[in-house]
Amino acid sequence: MSHDLHDLQWSSFGVDAAAVRFVSAMDGAEVADDAEGDEAEVAEGAWDDAPVVAVARLSPDDLVATERLHARLAEALGLPSYYGANWDALLDVLTDDAVLGDRRAFVLILDRGEEAFARAPHAVGDLIAIVLDADRRWRSHGRADMVQLLIVWRRADRRCIALEGTDATG
Repeated sequence: MSHDLHDLQWSSFGVDAAAVRFVSAMDGAEVADDAEGDEAEVAEGAWDDAPVVAVARLSPDDLVATERLHARLAEALGLPSYYGANWDALLDVLTDDAVLGDRRAFVLILDRGEEAFARAPHAVGDLIAIVLDADRRWRSHGRADMVQLLIVWRRADRRCIALEGTDATG
């Protein structure tokens, strides 16, 4: 399953409804700190019965080696032992209510986006396509924002560039 970035429709609207967003390094760090803080507070019992966000921070090094990427995702997101460590299995677990459990969403953060695109363009394309497919599946069941991919860009501008998958009918 190899996806090319040219198969994706680019739009530039800065709303949170987009499953894949390019954010500045400052915005990416702030989002990661907030999400990881939520996880820590729940683990410490600061919130009773509060839903948590599962966060996986990925580096360009993770995307260069597929085995490493899937091992990193499994560890960071707490994926089940039966996770198949491939793209199809990733889509399956990201859209499985049983895997999601009490968490309110999966958030993937790809640090150093420019480097990741340069070193592993096919893996980045595959990851984007998986997140978009997962988002479409959740939305088809009336649930939005269940999976997000933030690609951290060093560029300092504050615009978000959002990606939406093209619809086969349109």
